[in-house]
Amino acid sequence: FAADHYRDAVSSGFVSSSDAAAASSRTAAVAAVVVDDSVGALFGSSSSTAEAADGAIFGASSDSYPISRFEQFTVLFRRACYDHVRAKLKVQLVVAIGVGFLYGLVFYRLDNTQEGADMRLSSLFMAVIYNGMMCVSQTSILVPLEKKVLLREYQNGYYALAPYFFAAVSVRFSFQALASTCWAVPFYVLAGLQSATFRNVAVFLAAVYGLAYIGLVYGFTLGTVAKSPQKAQQLLIPCIMPLIIFCGFLLQYDGVQTYFLPIWYASFFRYAFTILVVNEFNTGSFDACRPLTRGEYCPYIEAGKDGIKEGIVDRSLVITKRLDFNTRAVPEYFYVLLVYATGLSVFAYYVLKYQASKPHG
Repeated sequence: FAADHYRDAVSSGFVSSSDAAAASSRTAAVAAVVVDDSVGALFGSSSSTAEAADGAIFGASSDSYPISRFEQFTVLFRRACYDHVRAKLKVQLVVAIGVGFLYGLVFYRLDNTQEGADMRLSSLFMAVIYNGMMCVSQTSILVPLEKKVLLREYQNGYYALAPYFFAAVSVRFSFQALASTCWAVPFYVLAGLQSATFRNVAVFLAAVYGLAYIGLVYGFTLGTVAKSPQKAQQLLIPCIMPLIIFCGFLLQYDGVQTYFLPIWYASFFRYAFTILVVNEFNTGSFDACRPLTRGEYCPYIEAGKDGIKEGIVDRSLVITKRLDFNTRAVPEYFYVLLVYATGLSVFAYYVLKYQASKPHG
């Protein structure tokens, strides 16, 4: 009975007609018990049944819940899915598709030339910034709005924090992965990025998903600390811009001052961007470039003993010569993203736990 009432209270917004009828019956039964107890109190008596119901429904202690942690997770997951689909999903997907086609048309059919390599780098940089910024900003602004409901329900003993955290993050990531796919696929196809094998496409999407997860957990942390959406917006720029500046596109390692190196290594944008660059340029060759006979711009052709050598050069020179990136970033940086995501998730949970333990008026 207590477990059924838990579902009535926490997930009342999305039940079938039969479930609604059963919920109404259970609520009436609980109300009757509470009324009987109140009447008994007027005459100096008490009801152990009402006390038991109250303890079962609202939790006699922080370790006492009417259903298991896993059942709490499933109920909270369903509620979060329902809320997201009803309030956010349509706009999220429309925006993602629109951005995907916009980026694809801006960088439409990029040339496989040495001169066009910078345009390919710019397209990858824009993809990383959009994906990361959208996840961080949306989550950091929405979490303060949801925090009021969380604190009320948690402090009333409806559920533990861990099920709520994992449900909230799981739902956000599931729909963000869908949205990321909706913009990444048209962008990838229209821009004509590396598609020699299915592995190239899979690596691109995997890096996008990894960045999306880290971005939303990072945004969740900022939103948990912020007292309002306005405060979250104030935190966003100083907390995100340094990570973008040191992502590896605007500055390379040799140009970073020593005192900024911790930000260089902490930038999750850099790991995702490096994966995309290595995935794009690690194989194949540029089209033949002839600076002497055609006057073409060929930045990756080096002068030899006999003068400038015209012809074909490997695309990997963009990685080693232009950016000085780690050519083994695939798969090594995926491991870095995995560790980053795990550590940041643990940190975000304990920040949430600390915030929930504080008194809130």
